[in-house]
Amino acid sequence: SSADFDFFCRAVTNGAKGKKADLIVAVNTVGGVSSGKLSYIETESIVKKNFGLVPYLLLVIKHKLFGSAKSVLNKLGLAFHKG
Repeated sequence: SSADFDFFCRAVTNGAKGKKADLIVAVNTVGGVSSGKLSYIETESIVKKNFGLVPYLLLVIKHKLFGSAKSVLNKLGLAFHKG
């Protein structure tokens, strides 16, 4: 969720450290209520708040390019995931 992403971004920017664990501690899936355009907007906002303008602009460009490529692939019937 966006709240999880925001939490981890804030943790990183505040110097949180992690440890490698040889076990699964979380599972994230694609899709659901938090996928789609609203998710992109929320993610971009979180990145801007936590990392500044340049990472935000790079993410916006990535999202625009990915969205355009996905649209073309969908029209050609070549997309692996339609959502």
